[in-house]
Amino acid sequence: MQEKHATVEVLLNAYYNARSGEYRVHVVQRLDRDTSGVLVLARTTFVRDRLQELFAEHDIERTYVAIVHGALDPPSGTFRSFLAEDDSLRVRSIADVASGKEAVTHYRTTRAGKRYSMLEVNLETGRRNQIRVHLSEAGHPVLGDTMYGQEKDAFPRLALHALHLAFVHPRTRKRVAFTSPLPDAMATLKL
Repeated sequence: MQEKHATVEVLLNAYYNARSGEYRVHVVQRLDRDTSGVLVLARTTFVRDRLQELFAEHDIERTYVAIVHGALDPPSGTFRSFLAEDDSLRVRSIADVASGKEAVTHYRTTRAGKRYSMLEVNLETGRRNQIRVHLSEAGHPVLGDTMYGQEKDAFPRLALHALHLAFVHPRTRKRVAFTSPLPDAMATLKL
């Protein structure tokens, strides 16, 4: 399948192919559009396939930071639901467990203000739009989320950041961890 958008994979492959013609990167996992942070790519199909298996088995440590509207009560907890896409490709929780995929999201409030809260979010599963759907359905959409939140927000982008990722590398069998600092717009936002 030919990718039509300027994705990280497309841009990196174009860059390396222009330089050597032999280099190829492979996407292991994806981030929602406008989500910043750690993204995993592999140089070989062997490593890509093993890492994708780790993601499918939920053997990847994933931590996100989200800035949401309001304050969650309780300030920490877990969302559990079954997610499915509707005909318009919008993801939502459904009651029919046979038609959805289990989604488990753990959250902890790290800072709270008058308008917004900053959460640390850990994924037990990794479904498309999982964090955004769970937080929106709880009444606390991610700031800047025009699909599951408010159409117009004062924030210029989705306030969701893939902060930390850790796993056992398939070749070396050693644990590796990657962290990406919060973007300035999120780190300095007055809550």
